[in-house]
Amino acid sequence: MKRYTKLIITIGAILFIAMGATFYIVNKDNNITQDKIDYLDKVVTYVLKDEIENFDQDKIDLIKHKVEQISKKSKDKAKLSQVHFVLGNIYAVEKENKKAIIELNKSVDNFDKLSNTEIKVKTYYELSKMYLYEEEYSKSEAIYKKVKALSQKDDKRELVIKYNLDRAHDLYYVEDSKKKTIELLEEALKIAEEIDYDNIEDIYFELGRAYWSDDRSIEGVNTKLEALSISQSKNLKVKISKISIDIGIDYLYSQNYNEAIVYLSRVLYYNLDDKIEDAEIKAYALINLCDAYTKVGQYDDAKDSFKLLEKNIKKLNNSSIKEDFKTCMYVAKADLETKLENPKQALIYLDLAKSRYKKSTDFNFYDLDERLIQGYGDAYYKLGDYKKALAYHKDGEALVKKRKISYLEEDYNQKLYLDYKALEDNKNTIKYLEKNNELKTIQSNDIDRQYSHYLISKFENEKKVDEISKLQKYKETMRLILIILCLVTGIIMVFTYTIYKKNKEINRLNKLFKSLSITDSLTKIQNRRALDEYLAGNLALYKETQMPISFMMIDIDFFKKYNDNYGHPEGDKVLEKVASSIKKSSRNSDFVARYGGEEFIVIMLNTDEKEGINLVNRIIKNIYNLNIEHKYSEVSDRISLSIGLTTSYIGNHNDCDDYIKKADNALYEAKQSGRNKYVYLP
Repeated sequence: MKRYTKLIITIGAILFIAMGATFYIVNKDNNITQDKIDYLDKVVTYVLKDEIENFDQDKIDLIKHKVEQISKKSKDKAKLSQVHFVLGNIYAVEKENKKAIIELNKSVDNFDKLSNTEIKVKTYYELSKMYLYEEEYSKSEAIYKKVKALSQKDDKRELVIKYNLDRAHDLYYVEDSKKKTIELLEEALKIAEEIDYDNIEDIYFELGRAYWSDDRSIEGVNTKLEALSISQSKNLKVKISKISIDIGIDYLYSQNYNEAIVYLSRVLYYNLDDKIEDAEIKAYALINLCDAYTKVGQYDDAKDSFKLLEKNIKKLNNSSIKEDFKTCMYVAKADLETKLENPKQALIYLDLAKSRYKKSTDFNFYDLDERLIQGYGDAYYKLGDYKKALAYHKDGEALVKKRKISYLEEDYNQKLYLDYKALEDNKNTIKYLEKNNELKTIQSNDIDRQYSHYLISKFENEKKVDEISKLQKYKETMRLILIILCLVTGIIMVFTYTIYKKNKEINRLNKLFKSLSITDSLTKIQNRRALDEYLAGNLALYKETQMPISFMMIDIDFFKKYNDNYGHPEGDKVLEKVASSIKKSSRNSDFVARYGGEEFIVIMLNTDEKEGINLVNRIIKNIYNLNIEHKYSEVSDRISLSIGLTTSYIGNHNDCDDYIKKADNALYEAKQSGRNKYVYLP
């Protein structure tokens, strides 16, 4: 019996050992130590927090080696998904896009055992970014939809905000993606407002940049101002500084240099806790402040700013950024020297900047190549080498058009106009003069449209908020609802009034885009001063080319009687409508201005008698079709015009005033001979 007992025990022991060995063999791939599990979890956290991007290469290589070892010892799908997630993100940091795509897809393949939503969402996001960088746009877009779908499904709406912001940044340099970028940011803002998102100012700021990039400058600046206001209420000095710089740059590009100086100078008064960050932010503000001071002719202030800029550059510890700031500084100094009539010194700075720029493998500032080209062109123009100036400016124009930098188009147009004029190339001088007129008209109309759209949008949003809140509060009876609607209407009226009168920042914005010195405040077309500027400087060109120029003087018939009987407010409306109709009837290249009172002037380059008369008839017809009642007119039942027209080939012994007087004489004859007609004087 004892023998059998020993045998049973022996067999049991053998079976136990065999089962243990079998269990070990079967599960050895899943038998990674707790230390390795903890390490993997820690690395995953680094990736989720985007901290891995700041690691040096040695640390990244160590992480890569350790997680690869884990992948060899595990068949746990959840752990494998994490391993491939980490490796995919490492390859993304190393810009090994194709390897990153392979690893991230392996992570997706193991998602069925992974419960962590954040890992899944970031995996999809990184995968969409890698496809984007590889120019596989349809795949990228399809994958990114999964980011949003998964986040919303698991009620992780803050992840939609985070990755919409990141996605918008990824799309920034992708052609024809501006509308998509705005759509992502507007969606993020809507969600942020619903969930009371802590960093909502970041969304306003990025959305403002997207609007600006899409040539929606009014909305762009105002959205950034909203971001600035929120940051100021929280006393977030770093964000206040960065947003102020961005707004200052917007004003700089919009040629409102004084306003640019206000915002850029503000940054210098903030002392940030991080001294390196403080120096970098101030250097960025100063490099643009130097440009602004140079543009307005405050050269001493520009020189002082350069001294302060050099001090801040010395404080930087990132050698790449430090050297790139120096390169930008040399370009800015070249602009100053050109303005100071020292083009040879400017060329020395430009050559130095160009040499440094070529050596840089990853320059930190966008469009410096365009600024170099522009700087060379301007310096050679000052030297009197107009052929070289023209060549550089043509290259700059091509680059601006290629990159769709719309705010620089008018600037280059003016430079090329001056280049051709200096070279006495009359044909191209006229071409760019006409393009200048056309660009100004288009840009003016676009600004008016944007401003109107902004005000209407602001008005409608305020209206909706007020109506909803009031209706919810007083919904018991219809009588109370009606009372509240009246109150809402009153609030809306006050709101629309205060938009123009009380909001300091919007008034500043209005000043930015409404050049009151050359724009008639009532009719919104150009004024007498604009006429003088238009003619000044071009008379010599007109004389050299002997091109036909038609001058038209226009007067509203019996306008005094209209004012006396209908009232001055109605008369102002008539002036606005007539001015608008004349402007719309004219070509983009025609100059249209209010001459004074109820008189208007139209100047038409390269326009002979026949073409001038065609325009006159078009204006008369369009004014007639406005059908503005005028019972007190002696020549018509509606508002009508008297017009004087003349065409000249300006000679050496006349100036434009002589032909304006002749057009005025023709107008006088039209009025004397019955009004509601035109008279042409050859």
